[in-house]
Amino acid sequence: MNYLVHYGELSLKGKNRVDFEKRLKKNIEEKTGGRVERLRGRFILKNPKNTEILRNLPGIEWFAGMEECRTDEEEVIEKIIEMVNGERPESFRIRVKRVNKEYPKKSNELEEKFGGEVVKKFGWNVKLKKPELSINLEWLKDRVFIFLEKQRGIGGLPVGSSGKVLCMLSGGIDSPVAAFLMMRKGCEVDFVHFHAVEKKELLKSKIPKLLERLNAYQHRGRIYCIPYLKFYEKSMELNPRTELVVFRKFMYLSAEKIVKKEGYLGIVNGDSLGQVASQTLENIMAAESGLEIPVYRPLTGMTKNEIIEWARRIDTYNISIEEYKDCCSLVSAKNPKTKVKKRIIEKEMEKIKGVVEESLEKMWIL
Repeated sequence: MNYLVHYGELSLKGKNRVDFEKRLKKNIEEKTGGRVERLRGRFILKNPKNTEILRNLPGIEWFAGMEECRTDEEEVIEKIIEMVNGERPESFRIRVKRVNKEYPKKSNELEEKFGGEVVKKFGWNVKLKKPELSINLEWLKDRVFIFLEKQRGIGGLPVGSSGKVLCMLSGGIDSPVAAFLMMRKGCEVDFVHFHAVEKKELLKSKIPKLLERLNAYQHRGRIYCIPYLKFYEKSMELNPRTELVVFRKFMYLSAEKIVKKEGYLGIVNGDSLGQVASQTLENIMAAESGLEIPVYRPLTGMTKNEIIEWARRIDTYNISIEEYKDCCSLVSAKNPKTKVKKRIIEKEMEKIKGVVEESLEKMWIL
């Protein structure tokens, strides 16, 4: 079966729309194994091997399995009858979108004619609002597309149309969702992960699984793996109540060096405002102070349940809840400060001077 694929935000891109369309066409072909015909405002996906990915592929508003015929009304009626034969709805409707405005009959005239033929053939009741079966037609200049059920996509922009960013991947529920939402806005995403385990153990952990799952929605992303050991060796000198914020600043400074060297357009993380002690406004500001690059937080206003819903949708939830020795769980005070001053963090950072550089020397890439 061939598929009709519609996009949303791309239609707002003016003179740049063709570039966005080409990017989305390439992404669809790569992920589905099919061939895409590009028409204005829509794609025709032919002979795909995998269509499930279309639900979560950034840039797609909706898609539907469809049949195609000429703009011959009798041929259209035959195709409709063929498609719905075997259906048993109590009610139905026909909707015609007349893309070709030069066609002599208006949409409502075509709907009445085709609907009358369906009633004559099957005896179904016409119901314009919330029918059991909706028969949809897109009437172009040279052909007609006929489809039944629309499947919603996630919209957004095609991955690769908005530049590259570096996401801090903890292994928890939040950061994979944050990465995906940046993909949804057209970003290619690579990752940085701070690990407290040996390389062999990490390679057997959920981290490579998360990378593989997230790469299903984009081109091949990679992970910069930075060991936690050097920070841990110095952490005994830190104030336990501020250690978590200091650790986050250490992570930011490490990621910033990668961003500057590799040309990323910023850091992404999974912060959700107020969710934990390190994610209060005061602690976010203290940890981020002095950075020369932007930090993007797509989950800032989300609740935990909303984040979990997204994680389930993109199939990262079950991976994220697998057991793993996460650095953030190791750096957890019993009574952490929720309003750490910037000057306090600056003093604490003096105690771990050089740790960023030493840790980056031990970095490896997955």
